[in-house]
Amino acid sequence: MDRIGFLGLGTMGLPMAVNMAKAGFQLRVWNRTPEKAGPVLAAGAVEADSSAALLDWADTAVMMLSGPEAVDDALAGLVEDPGLLKGKVLVNMGTNPPAFSRQLDARLEKAGAVFVDAPVSGTQVQAMEGDFAPQASI
Repeated sequence: MDRIGFLGLGTMGLPMAVNMAKAGFQLRVWNRTPEKAGPVLAAGAVEADSSAALLDWADTAVMMLSGPEAVDDALAGLVEDPGLLKGKVLVNMGTNPPAFSRQLDARLEKAGAVFVDAPVSGTQVQAMEGDFAPQASI
């Protein structure tokens, strides 16, 4: 089974990650505010010390971050680290401007990673129920 990392445990990310942990995925999580991780850790996930540690461990990383600044913060210096992201898949489920997503795709491709832009719409209720709809943005 692939090792899945999940970055961002906010309104949408936390219930999404809890559902993944409950489904039995090998899941490691990271959040800029670590104390938010309690429910997903109780569901079976493991907490990473940093976004770098999570990305080093994961085969696939799901990002449910609040916007471009949060994405840049989580990936600060990591995209330029030779070899860290090579062969990894990064799935961005947060909503970002298309221009930012295209720029991020180019940066990740240069680092040897595969970028999937898969923003979702909905509310915390849909995330808790696992009922959200992907939207194409590129």
